[in-house]
Amino acid sequence: MNFFKDILKDIKQVLKQHHISLWDFWLLANLVILFFANSYQKFISFTINKIFTTDETFLFKIYNILYGWLFKAYNILYGWSAVTILIIIFVVVIIISITSKFSKFFSISEDPDNMSRGHDQTIGPSRYFSFLIWFFHQCWIFCFSTLVLSGHFSFKALPSFNLIQILLFIFNSLYSICILVYSLFYVEYPTKHIGNPITLSPDSQYLILKHHEDLLIIKNCKLDKPIYYLVKLNNLNSIKGKIIDSSSTLADIIFAFDNKAELLDNSRDPVKGEEVPKSALQINHTDSMNNA
Repeated sequence: MNFFKDILKDIKQVLKQHHISLWDFWLLANLVILFFANSYQKFISFTINKIFTTDETFLFKIYNILYGWLFKAYNILYGWSAVTILIIIFVVVIIISITSKFSKFFSISEDPDNMSRGHDQTIGPSRYFSFLIWFFHQCWIFCFSTLVLSGHFSFKALPSFNLIQILLFIFNSLYSICILVYSLFYVEYPTKHIGNPITLSPDSQYLILKHHEDLLIIKNCKLDKPIYYLVKLNNLNSIKGKIIDSSSTLADIIFAFDNKAELLDNSRDPVKGEEVPKSALQINHTDSMNNA
């Protein structure tokens, strides 16, 4: 038993490293089992029947209750399927979220621990929609896997299923395959800010904290963890510049800013050609060497 736990742990770790969903991988594994079911039917039945001892009728009843056709599947309440009930609840949640009469029942307050808590009228539909995604994808994969691994499902039996079940099979299969393929191209690495151009405007996501001539310390306000940039403008009156340093610690950027500002104040521009005194251009260098 510990051996199988270690295998499952390693699989989870590998999938996590490659940013692959365990549910999508599990559905793909079931599709592979279905594809080779004819060749390995005896092996699958011998192995799985030790785990799933429930008869075929009960498994299909549960599956039909959860994912049956509207008003036509095995009943939960007066002939209604779970899909029907979930859709009705979703409509009710939408009505509550857009009706102003219900706004008096919702409020948010600021607590002493610097947290705001309460109930937001507009957040309900998005949260319920997330639940529907779980029900029609992850939960469906689990129920579908039960049928596959118990040997009670095959591609030949698919036409006998109702429309919703066929659509869920097609959609979830294509979705999982696309997600797994897309995950192969996913990359993740720390963002490099130094050298990137930046534009400052009143409606931008940046807050100016300190300013000295063409040097700025700005804060990125839209990140969960604020990042501070040291920016050098293209000119004194420009809103465009370039990031020359970045850090998640404000003290580091202040130190770099102070050093840059000090160098800027103490620097002397080289003398330009038109500013060279004319008397210096008229010196007889031969006489100067002889006098020396």
